[in-house]
Amino acid sequence: MSALEIKERILQKDRSVLDQPGLISARVLPELLELCSHPDGEVRDLALSALNLLSGPPVREAIRKALRDPEVAIRSHAALFLHQHADRADLKELKVELAGNRDEFVREQVAMVLGKLNEPDMKPVLRGQLAAETDEYVSHAILLALARLGDEPSRRSVMARLMDDSPRVRVEALKDLEYLEDRKLARSVRPLLGDLRNAVNVGLSHSPEYIRVCDVAINTLDVLLAHPFPFVLQRTRRYGEGQIEQAINVLEQQP
Repeated sequence: MSALEIKERILQKDRSVLDQPGLISARVLPELLELCSHPDGEVRDLALSALNLLSGPPVREAIRKALRDPEVAIRSHAALFLHQHADRADLKELKVELAGNRDEFVREQVAMVLGKLNEPDMKPVLRGQLAAETDEYVSHAILLALARLGDEPSRRSVMARLMDDSPRVRVEALKDLEYLEDRKLARSVRPLLGDLRNAVNVGLSHSPEYIRVCDVAINTLDVLLAHPFPFVLQRTRRYGEGQIEQAINVLEQQP
């Protein structure tokens, strides 16, 4: 299929173009970049999703530009796509978005991306924005980014939430540990393997089917320790006593 034919399918809002392996390639890059400025938001969104299947500086530039698209869905998608595409060459532009983008979700994701880029020079920038930030979710994302970059007060703040009385706060803290990706923190999860309280409703249509704090803790350990368990894991699984014991044994063998 030619690049012009793919362009026409995107103009017709045919999202199946995203599902056909090899269809979206560098040969269609000029058409996709053009469509990212189309007046129809649905076309722009589809073109951006197609660009997400590619890589390179023009793709990164288009994604950064979409962070200020007039439509919130496109801004949100661009912010999520950043996690896959951003690199240190984008630091200058990302600092601008962190401080100046009016979309809280964009600022939140930009902060998380800045943490993932592992550039220590970003710590003063993040601290400055944390002092100025008014949105609690963005502030928390900045705190996580600082913790990932080794800022000790931020790391202590993240770790303290593991011992909060609330199961909800504990599972949120466990998910934060997954973002930090520091296996040295795995031992801090040990007390939560004994927390059998219901924490997350995973039932369909809001039916009462819960996984517990200990179940989320096992899933987090699986991420931190690069899949060390001999049993099958699922993010919505309620694990048995034997599997919890296995998780404890694996954890106790860690240096």
